[in-house]
Amino acid sequence: MSHDVIIHVHRRAWLIWFLGVSIAIGLAGYLPLRAVSSLTRNSALAGWIVAILLSGSAGWLVFWAFEKSHKALLMVTFGGMLARMVIVGILAAVAALMDIVDEIGFIAGLFGPYFIYQFVEVMILLRYQTAVTSSGVQE
Repeated sequence: MSHDVIIHVHRRAWLIWFLGVSIAIGLAGYLPLRAVSSLTRNSALAGWIVAILLSGSAGWLVFWAFEKSHKALLMVTFGGMLARMVIVGILAAVAALMDIVDEIGFIAGLFGPYFIYQFVEVMILLRYQTAVTSSGVQE
């Protein structure tokens, strides 16, 4: 299997997992969010949207880096993690200081899905690495 085919297969797998997890999180959070105040509900949804945007952009960048050198992949992976941590920290601080969201709802809506998305990203990266190693394709 060529390297381009491996990338294509894993890009599709990541997208399917990402969309499936997003739907599952939305369904799992529907009933609990109905039981809380509108401020908490909107804060949790805002956190979830931030998690989707950060994780979606990270996945896109990783697959872009797959087509580049190994050094580019490492820079995107670890640089992206650092950038996401900084963005999350800034957003959480701004939200808490400006008192525009319910902090607990925002943090729960952000970090719950974010960790699940991170798990999916790492799982696909490991599957990609295993596929490349077992196929004998040079990156």
